[in-house]
Amino acid sequence: MAELLQLFINGLVTGSIITLGAVGISLALSTLDIGSLTHGDYMAVGAFAAYFFNARLGMNIVVSFALGAAVTGVLGVVADRLLLQRFSRRSPDSLLIVTLGLGMSIRAMIYLTAGAKPRQFDVNVTQVFDLGLVRISLPYLINL
Repeated sequence: MAELLQLFINGLVTGSIITLGAVGISLALSTLDIGSLTHGDYMAVGAFAAYFFNARLGMNIVVSFALGAAVTGVLGVVADRLLLQRFSRRSPDSLLIVTLGLGMSIRAMIYLTAGAKPRQFDVNVTQVFDLGLVRISLPYLINL
């Protein structure tokens, strides 16, 4: 039973990451009628921005996540004002192609500025909270 509960917690953490992306895609599609192919790229920008604030500038992980979300929001607004609004009056196909190109550009910029090697936030990954039958590490707790 303890192993099943631990697997449930691990699945909840992984599912929360996937849910975050899915909610964003569904909000963009339902409110703006834009089928955007850049949502994952926006999430990557937010993750790298949070990494920069946390690991490079030494900020608290929660503050870093908030600033990463703010950077992502600013990028989304700028992209909307400069690109998406101009093409929203045209066919949906052209808007889809623009978001595909924007996503490729964002990925290229991330690769050029950050490289391709794995990164790790400045969080104590060995700190574990023992909650009876389950154990939750600090990164998992932050993720939830």
